[in-house]
Amino acid sequence: MKKKLKSGRDHIGAGGGVLVFNKRKEILLIKRGKASKNEVGFWNKIGGEVEYGEKVADMIKREAWEEAGIRIDIWGYLPHTDHIIKKDKQHWIGMNYLADLGFGIAKNMEPGK
Repeated sequence: MKKKLKSGRDHIGAGGGVLVFNKRKEILLIKRGKASKNEVGFWNKIGGEVEYGEKVADMIKREAWEEAGIRIDIWGYLPHTDHIIKKDKQHWIGMNYLADLGFGIAKNMEPGK
């Protein structure tokens, strides 16, 4: 049986995140739960892994909907990050964006993660 390779562990993973601002210029952060791939308990921006054939900006919008139930309007780009997590033996390249809250009230859509 062929072993399924895991992004971030068996090869460098591609992902990203977004800082979402509301009208008062507050930033939405999420706390990583026990089922997270890494960095359990850390505060972070919304984000995730890029799926095969998916554009990074589309992944960012998808993750905002899946994780917080919000639609966002991307307006900027931050430098990429080389996210090497020695404790979890993972390596990710992250593309990072800036966005305004477009629609919805943020809520935890993935309480386990």
